[in-house]
Amino acid sequence: MKKYISIILVVVMALSITLYITACTGSESTDHWEYKVLFRPEGYSSHEEIEKELNDLGEDGWELVILYDYHTYYFKRKLP
Repeated sequence: MKKYISIILVVVMALSITLYITACTGSESTDHWEYKVLFRPEGYSSHEEIEKELNDLGEDGWELVILYDYHTYYFKRKLP
């Protein structure tokens, strides 16, 4: 009996968390995105040049999504 009550509690908690996250994030998002990939091989630019380029992209509305292998930058921004 205790085993079944524990299982029911876990299921109810999981459903509650899922519903809460869905409500907070908006399950029917109408946002549309565009993406950009920037590759900078080692030795291509100085850290200052890369920093300036990243800041310029940020000013244009680009958000860094992930940096892969220290050379490939993935960005996204909302379409108007």
